[in-house]
Amino acid sequence: MQLKSSLIRKRYVLVYYGDNIEELIKMENALSRLFNIKRKFKSEGFYIFLTDQFKKQKICSYIETNFSGINVETVSGTIKKCKGVIKDRTEKVNPL
Repeated sequence: MQLKSSLIRKRYVLVYYGDNIEELIKMENALSRLFNIKRKFKSEGFYIFLTDQFKKQKICSYIETNFSGINVETVSGTIKKCKGVIKDRTEKVNPL
C-alpha cells in the first residue's frame, strides 16, 4: 500500500453563483477572511476555491447557510474534475 506524500490533501470547491454578483463578492471576502482560502479559477457563473480536507465541510456548510443563490456544485481532489463539471453544465445549457 502506497501512502500519500502529504498529510494535508488539497480540495477544490466548485461554486455556482449565476448572476448573483453581490452575494459572490460578500462570499469571496468572507471565505478569504474566515478560512484563509483563495479563488483558483473563474468561469461564467462558476468559481473554484482551493482549500484542504479539514476545512472543506465547514466551508460548504458556511456557503449554503449564509449565501442565498450560491450553490456548492462539487468538491474534488483535482481541479480538472471541477472544470469537467463546469464543461458538462455549460454544454447542457448551451448545446450545439
